Amino acid sequence: MEMCPFCRRKAEGLCRRCSKRWVFDKIHGLYRLKMRARVRHKGQMKLTRTCRRIFPDLRVLQEVAFLDLVSDKGALLRYDIAVPEFRILIEYHGCTKFAKFIHRTLARWNRAKLHDDLKKSYAKENEWAFVCFTHRDKIGDESLVKRRIARYA
Repeated sequence: MEMCPFCRRKAEGLCRRCSKRWVFDKIHGLYRLKMRARVRHKGQMKLTRTCRRIFPDLRVLQEVAFLDLVSDKGALLRYDIAVPEFRILIEYHGCTKFAKFIHRTLARWNRAKLHDDLKKSYAKENEWAFVCFTHRDKIGDESLVKRRIARYA
């Protein structure tokens, strides 16, 4: 029997719990968060709203996962924001990303950095533009976000 790619439970494709939050986008070959599911990171939400103002006629997706991008433990790694029509993947790194004490151990912090490197290299290998914003960036400023995306896209 197969396993759910998100929670690793035994299921054909997505398990019942994960199918309430995730849907497979056949056109672009990725999993995306359903529109009614909430993202709890305020910075990521603000950046998503800015991207939706920049790309008003395109789909701006949150929490996007690819089936062949997995961590060392087999869990799917997710990008925060994606604009599939332009093949743009966006990551938002909040202030906790830079604090070693948040991850409890140095090994967990190093693993988080490894996951970030895996996501960056995956985007490059598959010809997606990868753009990263931090908590220090003015993510509500459309002109700054446009310039950063244009630099990498």
